Amino acid sequence: MGATRNAAKRLTGSERRRQIVEVILDLVSRHGVQGVTIARIAAGAGVTQAALYAHFASREEMLRAAVEALYERVAEVITSSDEPDVMLRLRNIGGFHSGLVSSGTNAFIHPLFEFLAAPPETGLREALGAKQRQVIETFAAIVEEGKAQGSIKVDVDAQQVAWELHGVYWAEDVSHLMGLTEFVTSGRSAIMLERLLASIAADRHSR
Repeated sequence: MGATRNAAKRLTGSERRRQIVEVILDLVSRHGVQGVTIARIAAGAGVTQAALYAHFASREEMLRAAVEALYERVAEVITSSDEPDVMLRLRNIGGFHSGLVSSGTNAFIHPLFEFLAAPPETGLREALGAKQRQVIETFAAIVEEGKAQGSIKVDVDAQQVAWELHGVYWAEDVSHLMGLTEFVTSGRSAIMLERLLASIAADRHSR
């Protein structure tokens, strides 16, 4: 125990803050937002409750930092492919997301939906909405890139496509949470994605 405490003390301030946030995300996944108490956070991080406030002003600030970290995980999915061809990149991103869902190794689905279920007065839903809008804008920008390079039809509504992509991913997430794993494992979500991509593909990318 002494060695563990000494090792913990060697963390820098930013490292400690990050550790606390990761503990919070794990706790949100297991207990929901309302079950994330200061006592549980401190125990999970191996620090005193008072020490938490050296890094965060309040529990609310801790939860909002966890939302930020959650969307860093989402960003890792979006940037999982650096394929220059946008149509192939979108297909790769979809495949990466499906793989995470079917393998059960995803690190964002459970905390994401627990945050959505948080009481309205926490303001977390609004925070999630703002971050999700950024995700939509990111996908819309990718679609515009595809239009510029000639892999996506020039008359495509990039915002609409971004929302439709969002719909496929969320359908996978919700199905996973409900135990309807066959939606992904049987390839049904992949078919949805392929139909969407086929509808926006420029002639040279039609399959």
